[in-house]
Amino acid sequence: MELTLRSSELSDDRLQRVTEELAAVLQNEAGISAQPPEGEAQVGSRGDPITIGVLLVTALSSGAVGALFNSLTAFFQRSKTLEIDIKRADGTSLTLKSENVSEEDRDRTLEHLREFVED
Repeated sequence: MELTLRSSELSDDRLQRVTEELAAVLQNEAGISAQPPEGEAQVGSRGDPITIGVLLVTALSSGAVGALFNSLTAFFQRSKTLEIDIKRADGTSLTLKSENVSEEDRDRTLEHLREFVED
């Protein structure tokens, strides 16, 4: 799966830092492998190419979906304009926004995420 983070108020640099922080949290606290995609080097560019705000996540077990959701919820609380697109290998995507993870919508959103990942 591919996670793409977006925000109308975060700069590209800040969004990339948030993406890197999310990858670390997913790996260290949730046990979910999350890596930036490998890109193709551009002629004349320096360093490794990156795609800002994108992480590749390995297949998730049903228990890992809850850990993923809890990790994402913590990041939504830090930035109210953060949106995360989750895209499956078949191209189907689901977008989560901070308003989707409010206390009253939390259980419904988690169930929707579980169905999306397990489908």
